[in-house]
Amino acid sequence: MRKQEEMHAYNANDAVRHFSGGSHIFPCTYVFPVSDFSSAIAFAQTFTDMYLGLLTDILQHTALNLGSDSNLIVSVLAQALGQEGQQSGWLRSLQGKHPSAEPFLTSSTREFAFSWLQRFTVPGSCPSLGDIPLKTFPPLDVASSVVGTGLVTLLVPGEVDEKTQSVAFVNGALVPTVVPFNVIGVAACDNDGHKKLRTNFPYAGDVSGCSNGIVTKITAHFPFAHNVMHGLTLAAVVRSRGSFITAQDVTNATVYGPAVIEVE
Repeated sequence: MRKQEEMHAYNANDAVRHFSGGSHIFPCTYVFPVSDFSSAIAFAQTFTDMYLGLLTDILQHTALNLGSDSNLIVSVLAQALGQEGQQSGWLRSLQGKHPSAEPFLTSSTREFAFSWLQRFTVPGSCPSLGDIPLKTFPPLDVASSVVGTGLVTLLVPGEVDEKTQSVAFVNGALVPTVVPFNVIGVAACDNDGHKKLRTNFPYAGDVSGCSNGIVTKITAHFPFAHNVMHGLTLAAVVRSRGSFITAQDVTNATVYGPAVIEVE
């Protein structure tokens, strides 16, 4: 698997050099939240699912921007998409899951994937970060395990507005689901690198980011059963109480996110 991913990286950099006059994207240093084989495989599955969703977004942008000149790139991207699907199925099988999560995999976007990746990147370790013109959203954390339909608890590193904002869920090929949320707690946080909460409400974990010196705890209804939301779901706090059509529509309205939810 490692050698195959190295080939993907070489191919991606060849494409970057072709369209940017020879520029090269240099690697970052990452720290992954794993401590044993089981957690490593579970994280690798989530990472792969996110990348699968990103590849569909890249395919769309390539076809839209290059038109008839995109045929060779789209062909290679489709080959990589299939190979990543094989990897995801193998990782799922190792965990005793069905090889495929759902008929149509969850779409992601470049901004969502890039923002999520910053959680695992060592600050200051990316030589090419300034060359990547993508927006990075403040993170959104899932505060407790999600096993199906019910309330999902999210931690927001800043302020929210229940009247003008909502939580949007992106799953599979479904139209994104938008639900209201309730604020159930606000606490001060220490922005000391670990970003620990000063326990004004019951939560003892780390928060991935903390702006304005506060973190807000919210709950929203996760309609798993009604929408058959198996596999990867991306959640975001958005500037809207209305509806969206695509993952990019959700991204364009995002204030915090994405949070990553995996339910079988």
